[in-house]
Amino acid sequence: MNDKIPIFPLPLVLLPGEKLPLHIFEAKYKKMVEYCLKHNQKFGIVNSRNNDTLSIGCTAEITQITAAEGDTGEYDILVTGVERFIVKSYNYSKDYKQAYVKTWQDIDDSIDETCLLYTSPSPRD
Repeated sequence: MNDKIPIFPLPLVLLPGEKLPLHIFEAKYKKMVEYCLKHNQKFGIVNSRNNDTLSIGCTAEITQITAAEGDTGEYDILVTGVERFIVKSYNYSKDYKQAYVKTWQDIDDSIDETCLLYTSPSPRD
């Protein structure tokens, strides 16, 4: 995939398959969530530290809305990490940051059974 997706910088790392609860309260990120819900789109989470946004992240799929507060428009959502990506470039044309990203799949996530056959020596008395 080589797409433009909304970006949500957070001081954490999301991994594929990992679930993460989020409380969305800033106006720009409420708009981002509304856009993603309306268009059934994932967004990207990138680690940010000291206001520096790193270039590797993971796409996040909104899997559950646990609360949508009408008065404030805040959201409590649960997301699941889907695919890792690298940021090719950023786009600032909307209220929230977007990025052109290239995703990649793990080459092989199977376990080499021969590695499991090794047993450590018994402790000596």
